[in-house]
Amino acid sequence: MHAIRRAYPLARITLVTWPEEMGRAETGKLLEGAEWLDEILIYRKAELAGLRGKLAMLRDLRRRRFDVWFGIPASHWSLGKLLVTMLLARLAHAKWAYGWRLSRVGSFAQAQSEWLDRPTQVERLLAIVRKAGLQCEGLPRWPLPIKDAHRQRVCALLNEIGWRSQPLVAIAPCAGHANRRWPIERFGAAARALAEDGWRVVIVGGPADAATCEAVAYDAGGKTISLAGRLSLLESCALLERCRLLIGLDSGPQHLASAVGTPCISLFSFAELRGEWVPWGRSKWVIQNWVDCHTCLREECPFDNRCMELTSVELVVALARRVLNGEDSAPPFPAEPGTTGLVLRRANARYTDQRTRAQEGCAER
Repeated sequence: MHAIRRAYPLARITLVTWPEEMGRAETGKLLEGAEWLDEILIYRKAELAGLRGKLAMLRDLRRRRFDVWFGIPASHWSLGKLLVTMLLARLAHAKWAYGWRLSRVGSFAQAQSEWLDRPTQVERLLAIVRKAGLQCEGLPRWPLPIKDAHRQRVCALLNEIGWRSQPLVAIAPCAGHANRRWPIERFGAAARALAEDGWRVVIVGGPADAATCEAVAYDAGGKTISLAGRLSLLESCALLERCRLLIGLDSGPQHLASAVGTPCISLFSFAELRGEWVPWGRSKWVIQNWVDCHTCLREECPFDNRCMELTSVELVVALARRVLNGEDSAPPFPAEPGTTGLVLRRANARYTDQRTRAQEGCAER
């Protein structure tokens, strides 16, 4: 979207979006007040359930007389969904439209994950607008609309608990899908170890994550507090600006940390295609365990999240200490006992040959 604004600096730009599931964070809450967007139109599923709602949306879009329409699809969209959104652009009477790349993988996922070097989501989306003729040099950039009021709210909250000038580490223990989660007690143990090192640990998440985040804070003991549900999305970004490190999962907070330039350690399952959802930027580390059942594309694991269970507290804490001490080179950690080859790398650096890693893991076992 920022690339589009840069290409059309004088245009009136409208973002048309609809949340796919109720309860998910909405784009409007993150981009509210962004100077590079003129308008955000959010259509909820309940409003579009009947014919009357769909016609009302169509009339609403036609009134705006769009000259250019960019379709920026999610990677999991099906061909049917792409065709529906293309039809919507047509019925809205947009004069010119572009985008709509089908990138969903349903068959031979393991083979593709092993043999093909798939782009990250950032690279995939930039490729769409680049093929439309837009210049993307110097991107990506995330000019989030973080205002002084958001930072003042964070300062007031930290001052209330006596942490305003303390060095902070954030932990985000929640993820939408069950197969992306790491045991809560391990997050608590990692938080406790870093708190014993002298860091103030804040547990972050949304309102629905409050109980889980409180459990992590309880397990961690002193110098740890949960702020889940107490901050808006942009206030959470302002908090992450102040943190020296985020430890989280394959979920939203890692990308928020990336957007504000905070180093992060991300714990990934191997259920999905490797590399697609790693956070962008430097000082971003991914821990991911190679298992023979990798890239299953399941939302729930029948093997008790084996690829996540293989990541130990000791490994996460050791890597966190290196990052916090400014040791920004790849840590020389070997594969842990029982793994089939630990993948530990900086985000955006290319994976080494996975077949070699798999062979090494088999030899070790």
